[in-house]
Amino acid sequence: MDKDAKTKQLLTDIKNQRGDQRNQTIDSLLNITPKLPGIRQDKHPDYLHAVNNTLFSVKHNIDKFFQEYKKRWRIDISQNSPLLVRQRYVMWINGFLKYDIFDLYRKTNQEISLDTPVGEEQKEDWIDLLANEGFNISTSDGFETYITHIQNQKTQIKGLILELYIENYPEGKLQKIHPKGYP
Repeated sequence: MDKDAKTKQLLTDIKNQRGDQRNQTIDSLLNITPKLPGIRQDKHPDYLHAVNNTLFSVKHNIDKFFQEYKKRWRIDISQNSPLLVRQRYVMWINGFLKYDIFDLYRKTNQEISLDTPVGEEQKEDWIDLLANEGFNISTSDGFETYITHIQNQKTQIKGLILELYIENYPEGKLQKIHPKGYP
């Protein structure tokens, strides 16, 4: 069985199991996780410590993966291809791993080199990634997505409040200063 199919099978089993059997299946998944294609790599000497922290977090938050999967992609794991399930699982794992790696650098006050290879095949450097994507590097971290969503909502609410204020301004002066010919 290839890694994609194995990952999907283990995740499906975890979702449907309870008790000791579920814990054993989670352990099996965690054993193959560091070897999955796309897992974030780093050259920090304590990288394996970050991986262990991530796996600990994953073990205790695996149910959140299923909730986020269903909420974000509006489909059950069983309805997706093994490749897609593995890719989304790896994206979720990398969300934890990214911060565990940053914590390593913070503890040692070691700077992250812009020449550090990143990506699935280690062919791209941080500097290339910044040049291509700017500082808005996409992540799969559910918490970051949630914060972005809340910030966008706040911006929209402020815009609506301003629009209502302009429309309902008692003296009507603000409506009269609108530049003509613009929406």
